[in-house]
Formats: sequence, structure tokens, C-alpha cells
Amino acid sequence: MSSHDRIIAGIKELREMLDRIMRLPTKDSVQPEADCLKDQLQSVEEKLNDPAHGLEEIGKAESELEGPASFSDRPVSELTTNLESVDWDHGLTTGPVIRCDGVKSLYVEVLNNLDDARTVRILLFDLRKWPKQLAEHRTVILGGNCSRCETFDIGLEGLDLVKFEVQVEFLSGRQGIYVFVAGTCDNEFNLVNSNVFRHEQLTPIDT
Repeated sequence: MSSHDRIIAGIKELREMLDRIMRLPTKDSVQPEADCLKDQLQSVEEKLNDPAHGLEEIGKAESELEGPASFSDRPVSELTTNLESVDWDHGLTTGPVIRCDGVKSLYVEVLNNLDDARTVRILLFDLRKWPKQLAEHRTVILGGNCSRCETFDIGLEGLDLVKFEVQVEFLSGRQGIYVFVAGTCDNEFNLVNSNVFRHEQLTPIDT
């Protein structure tokens, strides 16, 4: 299957998923998720129709590839690496943080206050190593006017990050994107104030 066909199949699958969600008897409870999915789908379709970077250009690039493997045959790990190599815009950082006693989890809440979808990347660094080492990272797609909370296990039974830094990077600028970072002793949002960073407390960085 070519990359073009794989993308079209993925869009069809998203549309079917959205249709199933809207047919649920309790669809009101999942309406926010459905709206986010609809916004993401619209954003993807707009990008695919882009004359410079859309499906037509993907097809041209695929036909020009040398070697036996086509674009669609490349491993997922290689495609992920390509995503990580893109130029991310300036981000925000907590700066160095010392984990408070009893903190087990770290919540990173990201809010997109814009009408269209945005992509952000959350990076968690271990500062006990020299130089600092990337402990975990996640790429998140946010629908228009949607938020998402990512949870990281930083306690003794998880990443065990005694000293750490959180960075959030942006693909299309940080205007309209707001971030909240908080450490907690349990999964009930029992926040530890000394490990809490509101958006205005995060420092801009050059990435």
C-alpha cells in the first residue's frame, strides 16, 4: 500500500470512529472528545490539500526515493525520528526542579485556546546526569479550544527523577497555548504546591 493510500485509509478510519462516537446513547458525555477529533480531522485534511506539502508532494517524493524500500515500508521508528527532526518553535521550561518527598506523578496540562489544531512536544529531562538526559518525551496534537493532560510517573517505582526539568515545545508558535505543570502524591490531583508551575511561572527558552 502506498503512503497516499495509507493516509486516505487513516482518514476514513477517523471518520468512522467519529461517526460511532456520535451514535453512542450517551454522546453528550463524549461531545468534547468528538469535537476535538473533528477539529483534528479537518486540520489534517487541510494539510493534505496543501499544494506544497500535501498528498501530491508526498507522491512525488515517494517516486523519487532510491533503494528497494518505499516510504510506506519504512519502520515506524524511522518515521518517528523524522518527526523529531523537525524545527520546533521556541518553548517553555520549568527550569531545574527538585522532586518533593512523596511526589509520585507529574501532570502536564496543555490548553489550546485557538480555533485550529496545534501540535506540542513535552520533554522530561533527568538532571542527575551530566549532561542532562532526556528521560521521556511525548508529542501531543490538540484540537481547537481543547486541552489534554499527560501524566508522567516520576516516583521511585517509575522514572525516579529526583531532579528534573520539563520543557514544552511548539510547532506553530506558543501564542494561544497555555501550560500547567504539577507534582502529586497520588492520582487524585492532590497537588504539591512546591512542585506546581503555572503558565506565568514557566520561562521561555530557545530550542
